[in-house]
Amino acid sequence: MSRNTLYSLIKVLTRQEQEEAVSYLGSSVSGAKKHHVSCFSALKEEAAGKHDSNGMSNEKLYARIFGQTPFNGQKLRRIKSETCRLVEDFLVLTELKSRSAYRSELLASALANRKDHSLFEKTVAKRIDKLNAREERGKTYHHELAALYKYLYYHPAAEPLDKNNDLLQRHIEHLENHFILDYLESGAESFLKRGIINSEEQLVLLDAVHEVAERRTNSSPSIKIFLLLFRLYADNVSTAHWSSIKKEVFSSLKYLGYREKQIALKLLAQKVNSSAQMDKAERNTLLFELYKRSVESGFSKLPNSIIDPSHFLNIVTVAMKAGKFKWANRFLKQKSRYLPKDEKTIVEYISLGIIYFHQGSARKKGIYFEKALTYLGFVPVRCHEKYNLRKRSLLLRIYYEQDTEGGEFEELNTEIRRFEEYLRGNTGLSKKKKAGYFLFFKKLKTLCKIHHSLNRSSELVDLYIKELQQGEKFSFREWMIEKAEELK
Repeated sequence: MSRNTLYSLIKVLTRQEQEEAVSYLGSSVSGAKKHHVSCFSALKEEAAGKHDSNGMSNEKLYARIFGQTPFNGQKLRRIKSETCRLVEDFLVLTELKSRSAYRSELLASALANRKDHSLFEKTVAKRIDKLNAREERGKTYHHELAALYKYLYYHPAAEPLDKNNDLLQRHIEHLENHFILDYLESGAESFLKRGIINSEEQLVLLDAVHEVAERRTNSSPSIKIFLLLFRLYADNVSTAHWSSIKKEVFSSLKYLGYREKQIALKLLAQKVNSSAQMDKAERNTLLFELYKRSVESGFSKLPNSIIDPSHFLNIVTVAMKAGKFKWANRFLKQKSRYLPKDEKTIVEYISLGIIYFHQGSARKKGIYFEKALTYLGFVPVRCHEKYNLRKRSLLLRIYYEQDTEGGEFEELNTEIRRFEEYLRGNTGLSKKKKAGYFLFFKKLKTLCKIHHSLNRSSELVDLYIKELQQGEKFSFREWMIEKAEELK
């Protein structure tokens, strides 16, 4: 049968959620009929692979629902549509149970429309006290309080002119704090994005937000930490006291919500990775600490959560650079199930390519490079550019490592030409990003010439290394310095 929204919804449910959905559909509160339960149960079985490879036909599904009644396609479509809506209702209710902020706001809205003002006030006051008893002071906290104080202020029975209990002012303060956090977070992400692709988002409220955020750093640790991260990007900071910044971010994570923790760690990690002055070993260690913390406090603790594939690949790469081979392999095996299902396989192949490449570099054994090439060969040629760039840059480094054993760099030069053609035809990447790769190609060709030069000397290699260190920064510069050092 053709795949549709209902079948897709059932597929994304865990086994436990599927059973809970059956119970929900069977309860009187859902409004479902026995036909809806039968439809769901039959598709649940198919999703579990209990039918043949051809799947369940519409005729078979209809028979499961209505017995021997003659097939009616329109009737089946209606039942499937209604069942789909009921499953969506189940997901909404499930989300509502796990998100107390949504429940709180909806309850306040429901009671605000009732005549018992005292009950409404007590319920909202109890929720406000509970929120203020927690350490978390992130966007969710401010958003919920802004909503609650708004309900209190605009209630028909409220006293809006009470100077001793200015509900409107509290609503506005929390609304501003929520907006400031959201703006700083998205603003930093915007600066990060500009360095990768052609993007010109306008931060028209930058000065105003910056001014208000400055005044609230003493009262809001969450604003303080995101203002710090925003400045790293807005001021294009390349050098900083990274250890103290890491300490400050780590100590402030308890004040942030789940998503904010992940974004804060990501923003700091990306900035540390682009630092020009930090020692390589120090940077790799710090990056690993940041990514390890994101794993420990992050995505795998939420039900059915997924992880950004690029973030996943960064974690693998950083772990390998830090020499954490066993940790990287364990991470790949245990956490790959959190990848989006449509991208899981390709990310696993690239991850294995990264792991075997770094093992080959560390142990100087060609068998690892061969394994890396094997897995990268499974990555489609016409894949998304976020994978294409990783694959192609890995291939260049692998071919260099292989050809240093008396080779003539034929495969490497061929791959460089292909990479250059790919970049010239790509209109999405930023000029800065492209320029970094083209400079990498140029320096890599020079390294190959030095490698095969009959007049190669330590002085020539030192001069090349000095040019790399003092010149413009580009992708994989540190790897090239390492390879040049080996020539001596």
